[in-house]
This record gives sequence, C-alpha cells and structure tokens, in this order.
Amino acid sequence: MEKNGADPTLNEQVKSFFLIGFPVHHSASPYIYNRLFAKRAINARYDAMAVKKEDLPQAIRILRKIGCGFNVTSPHKRTVVSYLEEIDRTAGEIGAVNTVVNRNSKLYGYNTDWIGVMKSLERHGIKSHVDSAVVIGAGGAARAVVYALAGMASSIAIVSQTGVSAVELARLAEKWGVKRAEGLKPDAPSLKDYFLKADLIVNASPVGGLEDVDSVPIPPSFLQDRAAVLDLVYNPLKTRLLREAELRGCRTIDGLWVLCYQAVKNLKLWLGIEPSVEELRSYGLEYVKGESQ
Repeated sequence: MEKNGADPTLNEQVKSFFLIGFPVHHSASPYIYNRLFAKRAINARYDAMAVKKEDLPQAIRILRKIGCGFNVTSPHKRTVVSYLEEIDRTAGEIGAVNTVVNRNSKLYGYNTDWIGVMKSLERHGIKSHVDSAVVIGAGGAARAVVYALAGMASSIAIVSQTGVSAVELARLAEKWGVKRAEGLKPDAPSLKDYFLKADLIVNASPVGGLEDVDSVPIPPSFLQDRAAVLDLVYNPLKTRLLREAELRGCRTIDGLWVLCYQAVKNLKLWLGIEPSVEELRSYGLEYVKGESQ
C-alpha cells in the first residue's frame, strides 16, 4: 500500500482526503482538489493511495482514523461497500460507492459517478430520450453509467470480457426501468449491429488510458456519425476512441467532464462548498496537459 503525493507536515488541523484504488498514479484528482484547496485557502490535503485488493481492509482501518473522507476507484467500488456503516439509497441501488464521508470514524458511502455522467451528457445536449445505447464495461463505473441512462434510454447493450457481469448489469438495468437491456461478450454475433444502431456509446472500461494509449475498446468500423461517444478515460484527454469517433463525424465527450462534475458533488458532501465545474476542469486540464508534455 503506497501513498502518492503525501505531505509529511500533515497534522490534526489539516482536513485529509484520499483516493484509494490500484493503480492511481495517473489520477488527476489530487492535483484538482489540491489546486482548489490552495486557491481558496482551505486547510485540506488530498492524496492518492495505491491500494491492492488484499490491502483494502488495512486501508479502511487507516482511513477511518485519519481521513475526513475519500474517493474510491477501480477495483474497489463494489467491494468497499461491505466496510461501510451506511450507504445512501442510490449507492445501494447501483451497488457501488465512489465517495465516502467519515463522520466520527463512521463511514458513509455515496455514488456521485452517476451524477457526473448525467451532468456531462446534459451539458452536451443529451438531456432526454436515447433510443439505443451501448456501454463498454460492466464494473463499478459502468453500473453508474447504466443507472444514469436508465431514465432516458429505451435500449442498452452492455459488453464485458466474459459477458457474465454484463448480463448481471443488464438485469439491473431492466429493474431500473430500461425497456430492453442485453449483456454481451465481445465476440457476440449481434454486437456490431448494436453499435451501428446506437445513439450513444460509452466506454466505461480502462482501455485507451495512459497504459495503452494506442488501444481502442471496439473496432473503429463500429462507429457511425449518428452516435455520441463518451469515454470515461480522461488521461489522455482525447483517447484513440474519441479521435476515431471524431473522424467519423460523431459528437464526442471526454471523461474529464465526468470527473469534475462528480468532484463538485464530492466537495459538497465533504466540505459544504460548491465550486463551478469550469473551475475544476481548468485544474484538470492543467494536469492532463502537463502529463502529455
């Protein structure tokens, strides 16, 4: 278990917040939150803590003692639930937590990922009905995506490596109100048709991030100009998927919007403040551009 960016001068007066997951070294979150804290003279610090699956219990014990709150990323968004005293209704329905508030050493879980997805889509003109959507991935982030789409999509196809988790999530989607949902494997014969008919495609997998920038989660030939494409990967800002989508005339949405919209909600939960998404995105862009140089 490793902590990145930790300040050795941390003391009891400093409100300490963390990101836990594995890997976390490319996350923009510490930079975004710490820029905000410095700009507003808030006596707080946000650090990334690399936590492998087997180290999660120990990490939770530590955070219960020293942290005011923390974010959760892959692979812990679902497993962290069992370590919390309480989760809110939406997080319970989604079955995944990405934000935790520490109140007197009791941990309360929330899901703000779905808000980030919904607000990002709304900002780019996707506010009401979507006939057909395809979601790539079926983990904690994908659950939040499908939950956000449940109120607007008539049909959702979900793709995962084995298809098992995709089928499970498809069942949940129908429970949430989606008229037709199907879980598929990448080699499913009908998969290409789903993509070609899609109004919205969301990549909720890590494919295309800094570890494999030349990768794309689907064949580019599956992209048609009728579709809007949202990639939750934000580093690089313009992934290969988004570049391929732009070449084919698709409307594209980068994942930094999602990260910043959910961060607005996180800060409201932790500190009772509501910075603008534009301010947080400006810090995120500083980080991503710095990483690419």
